[in-house]
Amino acid sequence: MARTRNITISSEDNTNTTLTANTANVRTEIFRVKVPKGATWTIPNVTELRNGLQKGVHFIAELKNAAGNKIPGSSKFVVGVEGPSDEFETNLRALPYGPWRQLSTDQQRNDDFKAQLVQAADLNVPGITLREGESLVISLKSSEVIDWTKSYFEVVAQELN
Repeated sequence: MARTRNITISSEDNTNTTLTANTANVRTEIFRVKVPKGATWTIPNVTELRNGLQKGVHFIAELKNAAGNKIPGSSKFVVGVEGPSDEFETNLRALPYGPWRQLSTDQQRNDDFKAQLVQAADLNVPGITLREGESLVISLKSSEVIDWTKSYFEVVAQELN
């Protein structure tokens, strides 16, 4: 019988995740996580909040430049998926970074603030199911170049095993 468990996919995972600095003012892939052999991951487009379920994914994002300053709120990150034989990712949604910029990562985990982030991250799909060899791809367009030694990105998924 198959079981599901919650897993955290983050920029601190050195096993399955590839991080890349972006090019200023050019949409550039910054985060890629590849589903390992034999696994299936689902990122639901619904999040449980204090008042019930709300449509949208709960991402945690704190993107900073080399000086340690948060990148502008006008920056956009694009959520996409790519299959093992695809030449390019399929983009699901572009999200403004503004709602994340104004909050610390602790605040982004707090139920008092989580609702505004989830609402901003409605991907307009029922969820994302990634099978073995497929990748979640996050791209960024910003006037600033991020520094991954000072930045953080996280999303929770469900792993079917």
